[in-house]
Amino acid sequence: MKYTFKYLPSARPGTSAKPRTAAYGAAYAALVVILCAASLAPGLAHAADRSVDLHKPADPEGQVEIIDISGQIEIVGWDRPQIAVSGTIGDRVERVDLNSDGDHATVRVVLPSLSLSGGSGAANLVVHVPQKSSVRGSLVSAALETRDLLGEQRLRTVSGAIKAHLLHGGSVNSVSGDVHVSVGGTEGVEIETISGDAHVDGATVGLRVQSVSGDLTIQLGSFAAVRVKTISGEVHFGGSMGAGGRFEAESVSGELEIRFASAPAADFDIESHTGEIANCFGPAPQTSQFGPGSHLVFRTGDGTGRVRVSTLSAEIRLCDHS
Repeated sequence: MKYTFKYLPSARPGTSAKPRTAAYGAAYAALVVILCAASLAPGLAHAADRSVDLHKPADPEGQVEIIDISGQIEIVGWDRPQIAVSGTIGDRVERVDLNSDGDHATVRVVLPSLSLSGGSGAANLVVHVPQKSSVRGSLVSAALETRDLLGEQRLRTVSGAIKAHLLHGGSVNSVSGDVHVSVGGTEGVEIETISGDAHVDGATVGLRVQSVSGDLTIQLGSFAAVRVKTISGEVHFGGSMGAGGRFEAESVSGELEIRFASAPAADFDIESHTGEIANCFGPAPQTSQFGPGSHLVFRTGDGTGRVRVSTLSAEIRLCDHS
């Protein structure tokens, strides 16, 4: 903010200096008021936040959909047939709607159709839902976290981060926010990012992870089938492949580091069109006689599993911890 003070000339001989003194006094008082208001602005903005406390009965195994634009949402499973929403909303948030119709419930953060400039449109909420609910989360620039949920989860954000624990399948999709996902149970999980990094851990039957430029770090205790695909992001994978398992990884220019807990009994087909292959078990890769690139084909054990890794221009590192 720019302040302008007008110079007041000295009083002429024979005139009083009181008008000048009064003018300076008024200007000083105005400045004090403005600075005090500026110093109090953060507190006033915080004071403008409003509390939310909503409750409604819900189907113990129903569907819950949560929609928000900005802020932070935490979804927590509990053992009650009820949905509870608590937290705070900014002064630009019109309201929070909690609606329930049969086995479907919706929590929606509502903004005015004509958003006012200034103020906060963020909602910082904790949403308790029945543990076995199927949860859908659609957020824009809000962070999302889930825990203690036993049902399927399908979570999506544009620029907010996602932290989730998926016990019985689902999907996680982020454009630019980072993703941290723990997986478990017997269902498949799909994870997609554009530029956000993805960190995945746990154990699962099926997992598919895909990114454009985000790095992928995946550490699994055990798995039956994994497919990883990236354009330019790096892939760092570690896990234990079960008997007859499948592993596939593909990139354009992102480096691929694949580490198995022990060399699985599988057919291996590893190829880098213009990059190198480093292998710490099995035979050495063959290099092309007519240009760059390497290819590696071999079998370990009875070959009941299958491992396919390929890249256009990056390096592949294949190893085990045995």
